[in-house]
Amino acid sequence: MALGLEYFINSDHSIFLEEGGVKQTFAQSDKSLWKDYFSVVRLGTKLQQDGYNVEFALEKRDGRYSDFGYSTSIAFFDNTLRMSYTDVGEYESIGFSFQTKF
Repeated sequence: MALGLEYFINSDHSIFLEEGGVKQTFAQSDKSLWKDYFSVVRLGTKLQQDGYNVEFALEKRDGRYSDFGYSTSIAFFDNTLRMSYTDVGEYESIGFSFQTKF
């Protein structure tokens, strides 16, 4: 679950603050699971320009370890294709997503 506020500076630029909880579960072996729960707070900005949507946010994660970092993403083709990168403490993630209407 996430809660957030977004303020539109103009039709192409906004700033946001959001907070939410994350639950992760990973299989470690046939008989054991590793679970982690943590909260995430993001403060960032979103820009829309010529069919591109760019987002940059500072990110704080509180869980077993508390870390500070950033996340960024770029989407294009009317938000059909999105690439993202997150670097918070020892956590790094690269993401690619594709969305379409049908």
